[in-house]
Amino acid sequence: MKFHYAERSLELAVKVFANMRGDGVNVSADFQAVNEYAFCWLTEAKKNYTVKDFGFVFDKYIQQ
Repeated sequence: MKFHYAERSLELAVKVFANMRGDGVNVSADFQAVNEYAFCWLTEAKKNYTVKDFGFVFDKYIQQ
């Protein structure tokens, strides 16, 4: 799954820099920063929105 996030973060970084003109900007460092930010955001979102405890499902069926 993390490999998919790595690919997705690269795609997002490429889209950000696709139409930019490099007027005295360190494109390499900025690209790396955007890529790392996107990867961290994707992994955090996965961690925050993925249910790991399904106890509520079992409780629902046990109580019925």
